[in-house]
Amino acid sequence: MKKILLGLLLLFSSNVFAQEVNPPLSVELMNENDAFVSWTAPTENTDNSPLTDLAGFKIYYGTNTGSYSQTININSATKTSYLIKNLTSSTWYFVMTAFNSSGIESTYSIEVNKVIP
Repeated sequence: MKKILLGLLLLFSSNVFAQEVNPPLSVELMNENDAFVSWTAPTENTDNSPLTDLAGFKIYYGTNTGSYSQTININSATKTSYLIKNLTSSTWYFVMTAFNSSGIESTYSIEVNKVIP
């Protein structure tokens, strides 16, 4: 099975299907409580073959590094941004994964954090 490379503003990979994100995941504050998350979708598998079965992404986030209490499923291979609203005052940590049409999910991207005042 092929591994997929995910092009977020982060990096991740997985056994069967893995993607590396080369630029990483990006998180920007839109106002006091909203975070705009954006990434670059992968275009090839880890073996450099074309990625033809990318199905979507998952954004994981929470207030503890390495521990993500919230998940957003994005069932679109073409969507490359998402607005997370109503975050409470804290430091928030974000990672992403990609998944293929068989439901195989990559490992986490590199973690990014943002302070919500």
